[in-house]
This record gives sequence, C-alpha cells and structure tokens, in this order.
Amino acid sequence: YVWKSGPSEGDVYEGEWFEDERTGMGIHSWKSGAVYEGGYLKGKYHGMGKYTFPTGDCFEGEFSHGEEVKGVIRDREGNIIKRIG
Repeated sequence: YVWKSGPSEGDVYEGEWFEDERTGMGIHSWKSGAVYEGGYLKGKYHGMGKYTFPTGDCFEGEFSHGEEVKGVIRDREGNIIKRIG
C-alpha cells in the first residue's frame, strides 16, 4: 500500500491487513528514510520488530500496542547504546 495524499504521502507498507488495519507481519517505509519491520496489531507495532531511524540507529526487540517494551537501541555500527526493559 502506498499513501498517495495527506501527511503520509509517499510512505509504503507491504504486509498483512485485517479489517482494514495493519495486522500481522509487515514492513513500513517512510519517505524520511525510517523503516519498521515486524509485527502489527490493529495498526500498531506489536510483538517482535525492528525500527530503524533515518540516522541509521535502530531499536530491536519487543513492542506492545505501539510501545517499546524490551530490547536494545543500536547505533548505525551495531553498538548497543541502551537496553530497554
């Protein structure tokens, strides 16, 4: 799915849908360069996933209803910056 208008214009989502929401596994790429790959539940990050910031830093771990629950934040070289949970 490619958003064609509004604030998300140009963003791309490839993955599972259920009842018109992102639910299941998917990849969302923003025009800013950010990317999320992992689980969704009712349109929010849920389960295991990886969110990569436009800077190249990333959070890898577990999400619950859109919130980071447990995992690590890494810099673009893969060094752990911070542990969460």
